[in-house]
Amino acid sequence: AGLLGGLGAGGGFAEALQSAADAVSGAMAEAAARVQELESTEYKLTLVLPSRGPRSPERRCQVVVVASARVAELLEMAKAELSLEGDGFALEFAGERLPLSVPLHLLRLGDGDTIMIAAEESTTSL
Repeated sequence: AGLLGGLGAGGGFAEALQSAADAVSGAMAEAAARVQELESTEYKLTLVLPSRGPRSPERRCQVVVVASARVAELLEMAKAELSLEGDGFALEFAGERLPLSVPLHLLRLGDGDTIMIAAEESTTSL
């Protein structure tokens, strides 16, 4: 009779409601499995800060990050690994600036990819 079968006269309604509840439970289980998969999937990424002249050679590092991490977290890792100070940095992939709030897996990044660190240009002049 199912979970709601004992509700009486609306047997068809109870079956439909049970079916809907089962579908929602199944969807939630699939979503939880996807989250767990993303949290256990790791990407090894190369982060590159391009040369900015003879006094500032190219610098790079490799980091391992979970697929569910956000771009902001990856940027913080890059800043820590390369001892970068300040907020004037952004990450770029395939020529596109990456939005800070987006999880890496939604950006089609994958294991072995190279991410560029873009330094904001200074607007001060003498």
